[in-house]
Amino acid sequence: MTLKILVEEEYGYKYWLWTVNKPFESVYSRMKNSINENFYSGNPGLPAQFNFGQWKQIDWEEYRRYTIGDRREEAGAYAHLHMEDDSWIEEANNVEWRPAGRFDNGKESD
Repeated sequence: MTLKILVEEEYGYKYWLWTVNKPFESVYSRMKNSINENFYSGNPGLPAQFNFGQWKQIDWEEYRRYTIGDRREEAGAYAHLHMEDDSWIEEANNVEWRPAGRFDNGKESD
């Protein structure tokens, strides 16, 4: 099984395509055990903190293609890595994408 994980590091500092030959549950468990009060994505830096699988740094345009574009179906999971209190990983089928312009000042628009 090959799992492609799209990773946003530190609010757009870098974007990564992380490919692993493990099920999501295994990756989730490993991340959960590694992300603690001392975790910071810049120390020693990605991909060193999770040194399994293949990491490829990608640009913003490619990241967009995997999140809202023509390659969206290829991603099996999405993650944000920064610090302990804001890092997360989620399977793709559990991520809710909202189209731009759907909400205006907190009110749903047509």
